[in-house]
Amino acid sequence: MIAALSQLASSEHPHRVNTASYLAMSDLVVNFDLNFNMASLDEEDPPRRFRELTAAEVSKIASDRNEKSTAYNTSWGVKILKEWCVTRGRDAAFEMLEPDGLNDLLRSFYAEARNKKGDMYAKQSFVGLRAAIHRHLISEPHCRQINIMSDREFRSANNVFCGVLKQMKKAGLDQSKSKIPIAPGDLKKIASMNTSTPRGLLQLTWFNLEFYFCRRGREGLRQLRGDDFVFLTDDEGAEYCMMTHKEATKNHPGDLRNDNEPQKRMYATGGPACPVATLKRYLSHRNPKCDALFQRPSSGSKKPDQQIRYDACPVGKNTLGNMMKTISSSLGLSHQYTNHCIRATVITELNRNGYDSRTISTLSGHRNEASIRSYCTDSSSVQKRNMSATLSGCLLGEQSNNPNSNSSNNNSNPNRLGLPSSSTSNVRPNPNVSGPTENQALVQNEARMEISENSSVVTHNMSGVNSIFSNCSFSGKVKIYMK
Repeated sequence: MIAALSQLASSEHPHRVNTASYLAMSDLVVNFDLNFNMASLDEEDPPRRFRELTAAEVSKIASDRNEKSTAYNTSWGVKILKEWCVTRGRDAAFEMLEPDGLNDLLRSFYAEARNKKGDMYAKQSFVGLRAAIHRHLISEPHCRQINIMSDREFRSANNVFCGVLKQMKKAGLDQSKSKIPIAPGDLKKIASMNTSTPRGLLQLTWFNLEFYFCRRGREGLRQLRGDDFVFLTDDEGAEYCMMTHKEATKNHPGDLRNDNEPQKRMYATGGPACPVATLKRYLSHRNPKCDALFQRPSSGSKKPDQQIRYDACPVGKNTLGNMMKTISSSLGLSHQYTNHCIRATVITELNRNGYDSRTISTLSGHRNEASIRSYCTDSSSVQKRNMSATLSGCLLGEQSNNPNSNSSNNNSNPNRLGLPSSSTSNVRPNPNVSGPTENQALVQNEARMEISENSSVVTHNMSGVNSIFSNCSFSGKVKIYMK
């Protein structure tokens, strides 16, 4: 079109060209050039709405759905199984075996698996070994639709697995102590930690965040930033601290499952051990040149009132992972506690104080309430001391001073409540109740009980109501008044 217009303009009789036609053709040429240039621009530099990724990058995104520690443990378990296959002359490509062949292979492997020293694995390591093989089989690129831990085709292999666990128990290899709750006396030492030094302030701040937010060991500690926490007040004017965002954790990784993680708060308590005040004081002394929440204490001498007391360098992940061990050694605690012991302490103490599993899970983040009960299988140090003292009293023929124990008169008298015979006739055991339910809180204060039978009213003062009535049902009117 441009060539045609040029030819028309250079003709022998340009004066004969209609002016209106020439202008119309000029506009058409301009529009054509503009559209052509825009189309060429789109072809050369298209809008980057969609990101183009390679197959390797897509595979990495799929693998990143698991934590690095999980991926490491998976490769560790698979490596051991493949080494065993090579040693025994088996095909190391066990991923392609049929269920029957894989069952036979695992049956022999479970029985012969040993560590580098030639000894049996510890219980946790052996259980993790089977879990690693299972994750490898069901993950990409194999995606096997099998479960080597529960499918019927692998029953004989799992029988050997359980038999090996029993051998470990007899050999004393079941020595897991990762879930020991911190003793009350040790908690007092931690709460009274000296925070006049940068290291002491760092350690107490770290402990408070682990304790009040019921965090999981070393998970996500290195990723925390100084601006991840905000200080607010609730509807009653109480000050508290909470995180500004939801973290990706083991129980709440951010997948398609119900991932509504409850809001966690750390309330101010006042006094020198206030966790909110401790966090504020630590944040005020951090180095602004480093974004990490936990920073390395300055090596030089720093005064308590000096503004910057930490270097512009984050605390290492191994140092954070062993922080509770360091605190245990520096304070001379009764045990060498681990980071996970703090989480076990929180769940155990809340359970002992009457909080049900569903309420505790709003703080711990557990999806399954049965996981919470696994933390609460042991008695406290106080209960252990009382039980030992009671048994010692039995050997020495002394009466126990345990407030929960019964006196000799109560043991010989079937009427433990001291009620008239006419009133106790309607108190009988309930065969359908085996003991206190999970949601029944232990009543520690005194109670006044009135049992109305016909026109008689009996008043009785007692303690430990739950221990008396947990296996009883009543016919008649029963009223319990709490003081």
